[in-house]
Amino acid sequence: MTFTRGKLSKMSGVHIETIRFYENEGVLPEPERAHNGYRLYDENYVLMLSFITEARKLDFSLKDIREIITLLFEDQSRTGAEQLLEQKIDDIQKSILELKRKKAAIQLLTKQTLAHIS
Repeated sequence: MTFTRGKLSKMSGVHIETIRFYENEGVLPEPERAHNGYRLYDENYVLMLSFITEARKLDFSLKDIREIITLLFEDQSRTGAEQLLEQKIDDIQKSILELKRKKAAIQLLTKQTLAHIS
């Protein structure tokens, strides 16, 4: 089953202009076209837009999203997409550790500073 951009917008909850932006940026692959030139979308585009929406909420870059969508929907490389997502998890884990180190350093600095001010 295929449908127009307007129907895709309603189904996904993503504004038509946002869909157009994702297409222009290459985040969404070029859809098939009807004989009249209208773009024809299928259920995969609803899934892609759902993924994009959630990934953007998690601060994924458009470049990362484009890579993952290409791997999943065009190359059908689940392994490649999993590796990219695992790398994101590793990056977050490193950030968490760095923030914990900074927190400990600030706590120590605070304790030392307050100990000398009396």
